[in-house]
This record gives sequence, structure tokens and C-alpha cells, in this order.
Amino acid sequence: MPQPPADPVLRCTATLARKDPRLPVYVVIPHAVVALWELQATTVVEGSANGHALGRRTLKRWDASPKSPWFLEFTAPWCKSAGVAVGDALQLELTRADTEVPAELQALLAQAPQLAAAWKKRSDALRRAAMEHIRAGKSASTRERRAALLAQQLRDGL
Repeated sequence: MPQPPADPVLRCTATLARKDPRLPVYVVIPHAVVALWELQATTVVEGSANGHALGRRTLKRWDASPKSPWFLEFTAPWCKSAGVAVGDALQLELTRADTEVPAELQALLAQAPQLAAAWKKRSDALRRAAMEHIRAGKSASTRERRAALLAQQLRDGL
């Protein structure tokens, strides 16, 4: 069976901005650029900015309007390592990241239908945050420990 075509890579230039010194820096990506993906909600992306890998980040809608621009936040350590500051232009290349349930968690959910049911009851945002937390573990044992902790929280109804 042929695989569906891959999403197009989103490419644009955006300026690094900050509304308040206490808040993260960000770039605004026009709706027309993101429209290629037909997004409806916050989406995990990967890619680069000025050739520096971004890691996994969340692309978020600026507001609820249908033609709203989207934004992507950057951490101070990332900006320092990339040598960029507020006001600098960034050449962005973004792809949608894998959003499948991590294997460590999938194995636990497959073993216990009540866990799978509790998992499905969680909001998209809570599921996304939990999966990103598991994926962020650098070693297999850390990812397994994090998945087991989440499974326990699901059992406990947290």
C-alpha cells in the first residue's frame, strides 16, 4: 500500500520578538505559511532556525480567529547557542514531528484496557505534554520509568 505524501516543509523568515522581559522570545508565523498543513490545534514541530536544530517545539495559534497567525517560542539557552537575539531574523524550516504514542507507554496501555480508557479521557493537551515528557528522556530506562509513572497516575485517577 502506498504511503500518504509527506507534509510539505514549512519555510519562512520570521523576526525574533518579546513582549515582556519576563516572557519567552518567539516568532510569529503567518497563517498563509501554516495553512499548507491545515492545522486546527497546537502541533508539535521539529526543524531548524538559521541552520540550528530546534528540537521538538509546539507551534501554537496566536488567537482563536480562523486566519490567526501562529507562534513558536524559543528558550534563552537555545538563543544563546544559536547566537540570536530579539530583533534578529530567523530562517525557519519546520516539519511536523512524530506524534505517535511512545513505545514505552503504548506497551503499558496495551496490557491494561482500563489504562487505555483513562488515557483516552485525557485532553489532547495533557496527552501531548505526557508524551513529550516521556520522549524527552535520554535513556530507555528513563523513558520506561516516566511511562510507568504516568500509568500509575492513570490508575490513581490523577
